[in-house]
Amino acid sequence: WETFDEEKMRAYLTHSLSLYVSQGCEGTCNFCQADKDRPEAYRNLDVAAIDLRWLAEKAQGFGIGHLEIYFSNLDLFQKPVELEAFLDRILEIREELQFDFRFTALAQVCSVVAASDALLSKAKRAGLISVGVGVDGATPAAWRSTGKVQNLSAEGENPAKLCEDSVRKLYEHGITPEILMVFGHVVKTKGKEDLEASKADLK
Repeated sequence: WETFDEEKMRAYLTHSLSLYVSQGCEGTCNFCQADKDRPEAYRNLDVAAIDLRWLAEKAQGFGIGHLEIYFSNLDLFQKPVELEAFLDRILEIREELQFDFRFTALAQVCSVVAASDALLSKAKRAGLISVGVGVDGATPAAWRSTGKVQNLSAEGENPAKLCEDSVRKLYEHGITPEILMVFGHVVKTKGKEDLEASKADLK
């Protein structure tokens, strides 16, 4: 960042930017090209906080009132202890600088459902405004075929229950849920079945 001239830096800070927070995901979705099938690993949180503070102070110097930042996490709520520690650092920076952050991120539906109300509330206070949840299909057959078994509800329950619960939980905490869908999977059932199920879920 220090190599940017002032004009480029101002332009950079007035658009949505990404912040490297963690890498890795325990999911095994076979259509995903990300670093998967391994636990999420956070970078040094003190260094991440230094980066965030530097960006906020630079934005303030330009008279920019807030930053829109996309977290690199593939599954934001996968490691709640580490996430909470990072949120605490963000809240400290917000308080000290009186500066506004607006964060977006990705998450698996099962991780959202498992997240505590306290963690979601803290994330909201820190500036989390939206989360893209990986639905990526609408039938158990599609999820099994693509390795996204974490979306499967308990036997006998509505197949879309986990997906619906994750959306509802984010909404109840004032965080905008974004449903991420991938169609065109090569599955053992006809792709039309997945599409029709998706249409039914939207009604």
